[in-house]
Amino acid sequence: KHHSHVGFSMDVEGKDSWRHRESGSRYTVVASPDQLGCVRTLAEELPVEQIISEMSAAARDAQGRSELDIILVEGYRASGLPAIELFRADNPNDATRPFDPALPGLMAVATDQTRIVAAATDADIPVFLLDDPVALANFIQTHLCPPEGRAR
Repeated sequence: KHHSHVGFSMDVEGKDSWRHRESGSRYTVVASPDQLGCVRTLAEELPVEQIISEMSAAARDAQGRSELDIILVEGYRASGLPAIELFRADNPNDATRPFDPALPGLMAVATDQTRIVAAATDADIPVFLLDDPVALANFIQTHLCPPEGRAR
């Protein structure tokens, strides 16, 4: 579907793209002057590594260079990917969720909970407070972005 106006919301109930998907389309694509969105129906969940691989392959410029600086993944805790665990005081699920310093790939923790600050500090894992996003962004840039500033 071509959407001739700037900006759109993907897969909105009642819109043509939603109806296409509901009627059985495996791929629903909406393209506008400033965005391209795709919803793909799957027979089974894809491994996160395959998703990253497909994103990386699709995000190439005309010379074949990556257009991605970094791919941030939410979830997939057991993947072993580099991880920054997030604990928020205003999230009821985080109030009692245990901190696991042995989480595969765990590099740091971002939190506003004193119990998590203490546990991460005891485990010698870097801690970033939620009210200091610049420090966390600097950590991500230093530890996850190659020196040339492009994603691997």
